[in-house]
Amino acid sequence: MVAVASRPVDAPGARRSPASRPWIVAAAAALVIGAGLRLALGTGGAGDRAAAVMAILLGLVVWIATMLVGTPRTGFFSAVGLMVLLDLAALPARPATEFDDRAALFKTDQVISARLPVRAAGVQVLTVVAEQVFSGPQPTFGLSGEVGGAAVGWQCPPT
Repeated sequence: MVAVASRPVDAPGARRSPASRPWIVAAAAALVIGAGLRLALGTGGAGDRAAAVMAILLGLVVWIATMLVGTPRTGFFSAVGLMVLLDLAALPARPATEFDDRAALFKTDQVISARLPVRAAGVQVLTVVAEQVFSGPQPTFGLSGEVGGAAVGWQCPPT
């Protein structure tokens, strides 16, 4: 036998208490602020705007899914965590430092050319770090170069 008209059963989390409203507003503000930071970190092009919209959509999905499973406070923290993660991913990569680049010199007449930025003020310094690998009691090699049309030479003393 089936009842034709029955009273609906309220789910325990169907109605949110007024105390959860600040967490919902804070989560929405976190999504908007996170998207604003994403736009500020970028160049303002179409790709940056699209990434901000996708971050908001992804943040809404994570926020709603977390609120359905947990509490509004958990939804807020998950939305904030996602936006922080996406904003960190939007930061530019660190610049490559030239001194990390190693070049193996295995011939006596090998040429390495490099164009380095020149700063307007101050003393210009180029540091060459060479690892000596040789057989015998003394090295039989040196370094020579041309800087601004002037020939410069270095002799590699054994260490």
